[in-house]
Amino acid sequence: MIKAFFRYGTFLVGVYLCVLIYSLPASFVYKNFITLPHGITAQGVSGSIWSGRLNTLHVDGYDIENLHWSIVLSDLLRGDIAIDWSIDNQSGKLSGRAQFDEDAIHLSGIKGRLDMASLSQQFSRQDFFASGILILDIEEYSFTADKLKRARGTVAWQQANLLAPVTIDLGGITTTLHENEGALLVRFVDTGYAVDLSGEVQLSKWQQYTYQLRFGVRDTTATGVVDVFNLMGLPDDDGYVSLEGEGRIQM
Repeated sequence: MIKAFFRYGTFLVGVYLCVLIYSLPASFVYKNFITLPHGITAQGVSGSIWSGRLNTLHVDGYDIENLHWSIVLSDLLRGDIAIDWSIDNQSGKLSGRAQFDEDAIHLSGIKGRLDMASLSQQFSRQDFFASGILILDIEEYSFTADKLKRARGTVAWQQANLLAPVTIDLGGITTTLHENEGALLVRFVDTGYAVDLSGEVQLSKWQQYTYQLRFGVRDTTATGVVDVFNLMGLPDDDGYVSLEGEGRIQM
């Protein structure tokens, strides 16, 4: 009788603890148990630790607004941590899954549409402004604190217009994402629009980049294309201009 009572009591205590943990406010957990890396702050944490919302995530001076998350229970039962997340704000909609292990973060199934005009306002310090729609379809993107581990997917810039520092009607640009020696390799795919653009840009986690690009003009009536092309230098025998170099992104 006493053993049965003890087992029943233990079960009730276990259920109570599970309910207590499940209902813990995300704001309480964030304030008391979570320390974000330098340069990252959060505001407006609401909901529970299992399913919640973040008003604003500040990352190195830039804001990610209206971030929702929910923990994937099926992965948790296997001993893994996975979170389904989504962003829905004036810059567009984006969603995906994040999984965590001892030394890496794995992002997968990233899909969405982002407004370039809204995004480029974040880069006003670089005198850059553009319009159009970014279409993201990234199958996987995994990284550690010091290097990229895997990258696979596409990013397309539709109705692409560069408005500053120069005005160019690009039409559309498509890129594919790859990992190369721990850095992100972005390859340009010809889409048949006004600018025939090929080549690649490599970005490291330390904001350093190298590029090798080849430009050609397919539609001479597109705004600004010919003027900018003529400033790039002398074309080769096939009518293309090649550019290469390196630098560092100033945030």
